[in-house]
Amino acid sequence: MGPLVSIIVPVYKTKAYLERCVKSVLNQTYTDWELLLVDDGSPDESGELCDILAQQNTQIKVFHKKNGGVSSARNLGIKESKGTWIMFLDSDDFFNDINYIKTLVTNSKNADLVISGFSYYSETNGYKPKSITDETTYFSDQTYKDYISLCLNRFDFLVVWAKLFKKQIIQDYHIQFNENMVVTEDALFLYQYLLHNRSLCVSNTKGYSFFLKQGKPQYKLSAFQATFHMNTIMYNLKALQDQCNISNQVFYEYIPAYFLRLYTKYIWANKLWFKEDCKEIKRIIKNPPVKAALQKNIFIRMFYHLFPLRLQLLLLDFQVRYKFRFNPSIY
Repeated sequence: MGPLVSIIVPVYKTKAYLERCVKSVLNQTYTDWELLLVDDGSPDESGELCDILAQQNTQIKVFHKKNGGVSSARNLGIKESKGTWIMFLDSDDFFNDINYIKTLVTNSKNADLVISGFSYYSETNGYKPKSITDETTYFSDQTYKDYISLCLNRFDFLVVWAKLFKKQIIQDYHIQFNENMVVTEDALFLYQYLLHNRSLCVSNTKGYSFFLKQGKPQYKLSAFQATFHMNTIMYNLKALQDQCNISNQVFYEYIPAYFLRLYTKYIWANKLWFKEDCKEIKRIIKNPPVKAALQKNIFIRMFYHLFPLRLQLLLLDFQVRYKFRFNPSIY
């Protein structure tokens, strides 16, 4: 027997995909796992399907709760988990390799965190593998800090799925998902975990499939909410910068611009441009780390003085999208 792995799956309006998700766990060659399906008050029949699936296998546990969002569902899963290791699996995603968990557990012997590659999957285009390393590699001490500094602006690093987390670290340092955050809650959880992590393994497996579903939920943020999100992220990033000796170039350029790009996208989804919203957006831009990041580009800085706020944000969006080339389909 190997260490028990707790696989936490928040479930909300994913009846069409849930059985595929669960089946991919049942097919794993590694058998020392428990599957926690957390029904987040889903209004469709997803909750009932969870109960049906649990009746077919005693390793599946179901928890029903009032709708509170993915963070509250994951927190309940962490609380109820019994494993040495914790994995997060979204209910519309799945494992495409029957040896996926076995590979990660094998890689975990000298690490407190295991990160793997993954595959984008769509019903029209099939699989598109996303490798993060050619060979499985271990990092500790200074090499660990160097790797963190290089990866903090990468999408595959800023999510909690396709990873193994040590339950003891989560428990000892009371790490939870922030239930007041509706976006980038994954990144915040990861930053808090990294503050207490000392070693990691980057695995060359790509056994996790991230499902590119048409019409994925588009969250909307007010500018006030965006400011709260930004300040929460920056506070934890600053702590991580001090812990891992992350250079100011990384801290002031890549990361604030990444999150600012993300938050302005969600603010625009509201299609509301009131005076108070504009004031809040200006406050975001004036945040010292964000301001420093934006001032790196002379062309954009010049236009901040010539054009109104909305055009400034459009220019900012273009700047960050061009410079960092993030895939908009993943947000």
